Formats: sequence, C-alpha cells, structure tokens
Amino acid sequence: MRASVLSALAILCGGALGSPAIASEASPATQASDFYHWYLAQPGAAEPAFMETKIKEFVTPELVTKLRAIYKANDFAEGADYFLKVQDYDEKYWKKHIDVSTPITSGQQILELVTLGSVGKAALCVHFRKVGTSWKIFGVDEPDLKTAPANCRTHITEEPAQ
Repeated sequence: MRASVLSALAILCGGALGSPAIASEASPATQASDFYHWYLAQPGAAEPAFMETKIKEFVTPELVTKLRAIYKANDFAEGADYFLKVQDYDEKYWKKHIDVSTPITSGQQILELVTLGSVGKAALCVHFRKVGTSWKIFGVDEPDLKTAPANCRTHITEEPAQ
C-alpha cells in the first residue's frame, strides 16, 4: 500500500515537474521598466540599440522596421534619440532612476508615463499595444508639461508622434 501511494505521488510530481511552465505575461509597466534598463545600458556604439535583435522583445515590429529605415536613410531629426526625446543624457544616472506611473488605458492601448532621473529628469509617454500575448511599445511622445505632474492623458486618443 505504502509503495503504491509513493509511486502515485512520484508519478503526480514527475508529471507536474515535467510539464512546461507557463510564463506570466509582463505588464506594460514591467515592459517599460525592463526596456529602459536595457536601452540605457547599451554602449554608445556605431549603431543604435534599435538595430539590436533584443529590441523586438519590447517594440512592435512596425516601429522597429520604421526606425531602422530612418536610421539607414540618415534621416533622424536633429539627432534626438527616439526613445528618450533628447540628444544628450547621463545613461548611468537615468538608469538608476526609472519610474513608471499608473497606466492610462483606452481600448487596446495603454500609456505609461516614464520618468528618467530625479534631478534634470525626462518624462516620456510610452504607448503600448498587445502583439500576440506581449505588450509592445509602438510609440513614444513627450508628455503635456503644462500640467503638474506631467501627464500623458492628452495623448491617449492620438497615435504617437512619428
């Protein structure tokens, strides 16, 4: 009797351990934080981070294709970084201070207000939409700085600036 109970437990446990784990879906806030931690850690190489394969984990295929085409055509306006909306920044300082606000949801779109840094900080409206089972960035805008604190609410009904 004891052997059959142990055998049954071994089969049950073995079956449970042998089954594939179901990964939990990352929220847009987690995706935003993970993305900016990764993005700000990229070295200032000859090619920008959006040329890296890993960017596809965070950004929609359409935006990746568009940014790569603009880069190859050497057509970025004023040299501002698309995901940061600035030309110069302190990646080490900003990487230590990444804050993601409460999301704003509208239909299939979620906006996150991402703040980088604590002094001389930058605020960004990061647009997300579902691609398969993952939330992906499909645009980044600057927030409405006329409000205190800065917010993305005015951007929720608009497509992000391209």
